[in-house]
Amino acid sequence: IHEVAPKNTIYQWHLGDGKAVDAAIKSAKHVTKLNIVNNRLVPNAMSDKFAAVLPNCKLTRLAGTGHEPLLERPRELADTLIAFIKEASK
Repeated sequence: IHEVAPKNTIYQWHLGDGKAVDAAIKSAKHVTKLNIVNNRLVPNAMSDKFAAVLPNCKLTRLAGTGHEPLLERPRELADTLIAFIKEASK
């Protein structure tokens, strides 16, 4: 849309060791795929209504988080995702 933002992307970042992650996934007995898509902001006041109509939805709120949970509360977000993945892989 704008020359300075190809694909309408403001920023991208990569964390961790991609090769180590690929090796861990390749050797795993079970792999659960989780796509996190946050292309719309949902006001907190509306989140319960959204969750009620989305099939198989699990709503989790991270206290003290605004629009950037990956940057604001990375440990809490990681713990939440790990718990979700463990539950989904049962």
